[in-house]
Amino acid sequence: MHIQQTLLGSFLVSCAFAQDLSVPSSWRASFPSAKPSSSLDVSERISIAQKAIDAITPHFNTESSEFTGIGYWQSGNVFSALANKDKTTGTTTNQEFVINNLDAVFKKYAHYDKYGYAPFLRPLWWLISSHRYNDDALWWAQSAMYAYRAYQDQNMLAHAVDVWTHVTGYVVTPEQAESGKNPLKTITIKSTCNEKTMAGGVFWTTNPKDAGINSITTGLYTTLSAFLAEAFGTEEYSKAAILSATWMKNHQINANNIISDTTSADCSTGHGTYTYNSGKYIEGLSVLAAVTKDSSWTTLMTNIINAAVKSSAWQGSDGIITEGTSPNANSDGVGFKAIFIRGLHEAWYRNPSNSGLRTLIRSYGDVQYNALSDLAANGSTYSSNWHGPPQAFTSWGQLAALDVLPSTKNPVPADDSETEDDTDEEWHAKAITAKRQSKTHSARSPTTAAPNPHRPSPDTNNNEASTSAPVIVVHDSDSDSNSELIPRPRYASRPLPMKRLAKAKAGGTVFRLEKRAIATQGILKSIPDRAQLEAERLARQRKHFITREEGHGGEPEPKRPKTVSSHSPGPATATTTSMGYRRFRSGVVLPTLTMICDPRADGRQSITFSDVLGLSPNDPDATLELAIISSYTAAPIWLASFFASETPVIFVAETGSEELTVKMSHTSWVQTAPKMSQHACMHMKYLVLLYKSGRLRVVVSTANLIELDWTILENAVFIQDVYLKSDTSIPNSQGYQTENKFAKILEDVLQATNVTPALDIIRQQNPHLTLTAISDLSKRWNWSGVRAELVASIPGKYQGWKAIQKTGHPRLMCALKALGLNVDADSKSDISLAIECGGSSIAAYTTQWVNQFYRSASGNRSSLHKFMSLSDNKRKQSPYPAGVKILFPTFKHVLQTGEHGAGSLYCTRKKWEAKNFPRSAFRHLHSSAGPSLMHTKMIIASFGGEASDAAGWMYVGSHNFTPAAWGNLSGDDTSPVLNVNNFELGVVLPLQTPEELDHMSAWERPPKKYDTGDTPWFQDEARGSGGMQSLLNFLVPYSARM
Repeated sequence: MHIQQTLLGSFLVSCAFAQDLSVPSSWRASFPSAKPSSSLDVSERISIAQKAIDAITPHFNTESSEFTGIGYWQSGNVFSALANKDKTTGTTTNQEFVINNLDAVFKKYAHYDKYGYAPFLRPLWWLISSHRYNDDALWWAQSAMYAYRAYQDQNMLAHAVDVWTHVTGYVVTPEQAESGKNPLKTITIKSTCNEKTMAGGVFWTTNPKDAGINSITTGLYTTLSAFLAEAFGTEEYSKAAILSATWMKNHQINANNIISDTTSADCSTGHGTYTYNSGKYIEGLSVLAAVTKDSSWTTLMTNIINAAVKSSAWQGSDGIITEGTSPNANSDGVGFKAIFIRGLHEAWYRNPSNSGLRTLIRSYGDVQYNALSDLAANGSTYSSNWHGPPQAFTSWGQLAALDVLPSTKNPVPADDSETEDDTDEEWHAKAITAKRQSKTHSARSPTTAAPNPHRPSPDTNNNEASTSAPVIVVHDSDSDSNSELIPRPRYASRPLPMKRLAKAKAGGTVFRLEKRAIATQGILKSIPDRAQLEAERLARQRKHFITREEGHGGEPEPKRPKTVSSHSPGPATATTTSMGYRRFRSGVVLPTLTMICDPRADGRQSITFSDVLGLSPNDPDATLELAIISSYTAAPIWLASFFASETPVIFVAETGSEELTVKMSHTSWVQTAPKMSQHACMHMKYLVLLYKSGRLRVVVSTANLIELDWTILENAVFIQDVYLKSDTSIPNSQGYQTENKFAKILEDVLQATNVTPALDIIRQQNPHLTLTAISDLSKRWNWSGVRAELVASIPGKYQGWKAIQKTGHPRLMCALKALGLNVDADSKSDISLAIECGGSSIAAYTTQWVNQFYRSASGNRSSLHKFMSLSDNKRKQSPYPAGVKILFPTFKHVLQTGEHGAGSLYCTRKKWEAKNFPRSAFRHLHSSAGPSLMHTKMIIASFGGEASDAAGWMYVGSHNFTPAAWGNLSGDDTSPVLNVNNFELGVVLPLQTPEELDHMSAWERPPKKYDTGDTPWFQDEARGSGGMQSLLNFLVPYSARM
């Protein structure tokens, strides 16, 4: 208790004053009573509450996962009210509806965080990717927690833990308050505001630039932490609750003991007062006091209750709440007052010996109950204005009533036995008796979810398995350049396992829980023990099978043939072969699995992240010795769960530092970062995987290391397996310059991304690693089966032809020349080249840049020389090459595709409407897998004429079709200068036939030209602010077709 005493010592001074808990005589009484109390017996109260529930449940929309007419967060609170009604009354009437529908929502949204637009805007929930709301996630976590309390459903508890872990990354820790930095935020945190530490505050949104910290998010986190501390009995949760509750006490209690709204990280404040801020903090304090046995929390809670129920901010002298009373439209305030009542009920329940407090709470609740019954009721439906008059059903009016109807208990139950000091358990027993004596109430609504035949009952057997592994925290954006793009969200919807609980099986998955970690400053400052995540989580995505399609042996295939296929000879069907067991000695390009389109419409096999790693116990060829992984953004818990705790991992990620950085953060994990200039972007996505057998797997990907990119958005990977040489004197290749070899370029990439010092640190702990230095790659492994060329972009300014050909689009030109895929300048044939460029980001294109890229894409150096020999003015006046097609989804296509990751797509109206922008080059981007959005960066090039044996080529990797990724040439032919902003990596592969062009393409071919009136998807416009009106103008006619 030392920590609690240290944090709470000041409470004794601030909170120890006389409390007047008397009930105001002006409060409204029910007619014709002389005091504020209800005269209904228990069975009648239960029946009335259930009828109100039965009136709203038919309005649940399973497609949107919302109740018609109210937003996403308010819909979550309907489920909370239903579960709490059952707990309060000791019944399970709503269990089936609550559990089945919550499960459905939990499977749909990562961390159950969806933005609540009006119904016709709901397909756009993901457009808040740069500022997803942590309070939205926490509202649904509370729903899960209430469902667990009411029904002891272990899955519900698992969901609550998952959300808690996700939001914990946005809690300001003491270390972060001291340093002023949170790894998920780019803003500076003031260490103190009003001489009180900012530790414990919870950021409202995930937007890296948003400094907002508010009471409701922090109060929700306090409450959830306290509930979890109560469920698990662990200090991790109780300390988290204490830290956040202390922040609220330090910053948010105004002079009237009412909770203020906001104290942001920059110390700016919002002094608005709303019932739900006080209500949620009251609830959290009541639970925290019970968990810690610290009476100072009860004292603080009592003071706040006494002030809140008498505050003129939201009620008149009659005591009836006036907040959120609009009968014609939903408003947040309607839901606010329901939360307030809920918090008061929790305080009533947990303080059975405090008769003064309980009388005050019960009396206040009865005022609201009687007002609902006398003034606002229309049968079993209720007006949002509790002063009346009654009105027809509205979902928002009904929502507000649900927490009131069962929460204040009648002092005269059916058997005249209830007393003021009854605990909930005692009242439950009386309620159940009364219910048995009453008539059976109305049948359940036909919209109630059907029983789930796949839901097993809890199993009390608990087989714990303790594992230690890292948790990584990285930035949440996937920007392609230094332009102001909207960062991407992290998605890591892995339900966490449980401790002290029976096995909770969901789809064959076993959940267990160990200690979680609160994210601290620095990307990998401290890697604590993590939870043993549920076994074989990806089983729900792909079945794992036992047949290995490609063995280790066999003769090497001919060097660099003109094709790389996604199919191995004699491909096995998905019902007999797991991708995880296959070996790709000749290289392969595969689409990642998207659960939206599984199986794919084009019949291609897809791959999961688990299969990319291809791990299997007791098999040296499938057991990692070392992993080097790179991504611009990562989902920490999701990523860490794939690696054994003892596996050495080097994680390359952007830190924003202009210096080289290496940190040893755990015995098995090292985080490293290259030197970054002000405008540089670490956008590479690669894995170099070394197995104990000596096999080396190189993976070049378009996907970040987040679950969204491996389960929802479509991406693509190139995989190459190589093995150790039997004789290190054997050359790797013939006919290529040393610096252009696949292995040598890979070495250069690892050097440029600062892997060498990280490897030195790893080797100190693992001296027997097969890889002793980066230069071993070209010396010790046999690369003769490689059929692809690596193309890298390394930020910097390069001058002269020799220098520029090592990076960016000039490197692409050299790679095509090496593969024999260049357009011959001396050919007399009329050679045409068509390139289809698809990606997730659109740049401010100019004719100069598109022309220089097109000439590099021809593989013809003389053509690029010729273009650079033109004057700068002539280059500006050159027309856009007709052979360039830019593929990007239209606004309409995104809406029709639905709620699946469009927060990763970047284009702005300003770019689209710019003078001389190549609008005529734009084509529809429709995945060949089906109705899935794509994060794939790919170029499909096709030749005309007869100058090449191949039909064309493909590029796949991290490069978007932008100057920031590929570099921008300036200067002239005699002294060209290439400026590159981003770290990027990809591969180029020859495609032999027109059929293979179509087969390997990620999109439907030929891509169709935009229709009249089509525009690209503008994410910033859809988010709101300046562009919301034009969005509404588009969507109103569209919504009529939905």
